[in-house]
Amino acid sequence: MRASGIGTRYALYVAALAAALVAVTLVAAGAIALQRTRVLQRELREAVGAARAADDERALDGAARYLGLHLFNPLYQLDVERLNEAIQQTQAWLPVVTFLVVDREGRVLTDGTPSNPMYGEPAEGPLPREQSPDPILIHRGSVTELRFRVAAGGVWAGWGIVTLSEPPWEASLRRLEEQRTSELWRGHQASLLKLGALIMIATLGLGLLTSLLLSRTLARPLTQMSRAAGQIAAGNLDHPLPIDSPDELGDLARALNRMAGELRAHEEALRAERSDLAA
Repeated sequence: MRASGIGTRYALYVAALAAALVAVTLVAAGAIALQRTRVLQRELREAVGAARAADDERALDGAARYLGLHLFNPLYQLDVERLNEAIQQTQAWLPVVTFLVVDREGRVLTDGTPSNPMYGEPAEGPLPREQSPDPILIHRGSVTELRFRVAAGGVWAGWGIVTLSEPPWEASLRRLEEQRTSELWRGHQASLLKLGALIMIATLGLGLLTSLLLSRTLARPLTQMSRAAGQIAAGNLDHPLPIDSPDELGDLARALNRMAGELRAHEEALRAERSDLAA
């Protein structure tokens, strides 16, 4: 296939059309996704800012100090029954998942249940220092572990380990994220459908334009050559084709013109020969 051939030319037309459609699709989809992502990120940042304003860590620190004082007397006296009652009272106002009370030796004294299956087992994980009033917060997915010192009046009795389910603000944030992600996906689908419709319309328009180009550059010259071939077959050799393009159509038109000229020259030679024979 020649570089200036008609096949090469229309192959380039089709390639350019496909490249333009792909480029438009990618740019539009990227712009839509970027816009939606920025909206989601902004809303999540606002939600996180509002949640931080609630000062969750300060609230947990206050809860740890209260529980450390509330559990001191029963833990100091190793009164498991009173410890279980205190744990049940705590479960009424905090989203407690598990509650362990650990003695001074680092072993579980009670978990708040009647069966108390973890009694005597060593407590796993770090514990606050004996003289440190600051609790330890450990975040594990949707739960937060609060480890605090049980003490009063400078006297230390042991530790408490409370596992809390996610705070209300985290649950709200998670629901917001799920809701916004779903809305983002639905909006993205709608945008892609609109984009697909626009691409289809653009494809139809470009296809119509391509068909017009084919009609002008291919169908009309072929029609002219077909008529010229019919004239040559009927004996009309003075019907030159005005096509002078550098592709296969031009080659075919020039070949027809040469054939007509050769036939005309051959016919004149025959006439001269007949005149000589008649003379």
